[in-house]
This record gives sequence, C-alpha cells and structure tokens, in this order.
Amino acid sequence: MNEKQEKFGAILKELRLHQDMTQEQLGALINKTTGSIAQFERGDIYPGYETFINIVKALNVDANLFFSRNTLEYPDEAKWIAKLLLDFQTEERETIKKFLLALVLALGKF
Repeated sequence: MNEKQEKFGAILKELRLHQDMTQEQLGALINKTTGSIAQFERGDIYPGYETFINIVKALNVDANLFFSRNTLEYPDEAKWIAKLLLDFQTEERETIKKFLLALVLALGKF
C-alpha cells in the first residue's frame, strides 16, 4: 500500500458516503464484493480500469476528482465548493465550471 492508494481510497469512501451509499450497494452496482470495495477504500489495492470506470458511473462523478485531489491540498473554501458541486449532475457541473472560468477571467485572476 502506498500514499496514493490510501488517498484514492479515502476519496472513494468520501464520495460513496456523500451519496448515502453502503459498500454493499456500490459493490452491487459495479459487480464487486463488499470486501473488494473495502480493499479499494483502505488503499490495499487499486481497482482495474473497467472497475474504475464503473465506480465513476455508479457514483455519477467526474473521474478527475480521484486524481486531482490525490496530489493537491486545497484550502477549506475549495473543499467546500468541491463538495457542493457533487450535488450537481455532470452537465450542470460543466456549466458551473464554465461560469467560474469566465468570472475568473473577467476578474483578471487567470
């Protein structure tokens, strides 16, 4: 187990719990056992590519959430915004991201 696996697992668990989903429920959606989900969340193992894609679809999240948050630490405000965005569908999140980019550009911060 390494630090990246542990962070991946922590993100997976956070996203699953945010949706009030049990390990058993997620496992059923992606055709994996509860034990496999627990191993992913503990950082014991990474899911394979196909399983990862199924996790992303089951949780209805952007796959980038797993990677950008693995390597960066964000201020509390950014964490709050990221959690808030999880409540939106992918298309809505894209619209919000475009709006935020336009706002940042208008403020000359990018």
